[in-house]
Amino acid sequence: DLGDGGGWTTIVEEDFTNGFGLFDLHGNNGNHYPSAMDRAGVVRIANGEGGHSVLNSNQIPLKNSIFTRFRVAFSFYAID
Repeated sequence: DLGDGGGWTTIVEEDFTNGFGLFDLHGNNGNHYPSAMDRAGVVRIANGEGGHSVLNSNQIPLKNSIFTRFRVAFSFYAID
């Protein structure tokens, strides 16, 4: 949510340095690597059913929260 200074408040952060962390649910199409492509904490999402791969997070409870909007920031490295 936007704070008084116009910035965002971080409520959850995952850097994958110690595994899947927040995304440790069954049914995800990913492999964890401690490092790859000169980056620490890498998850490769691939080999999903019918060519559709997913990475779902554990539930993030927002009921009765002061937050009304959220954004997701992530980085990726596309490999063909």
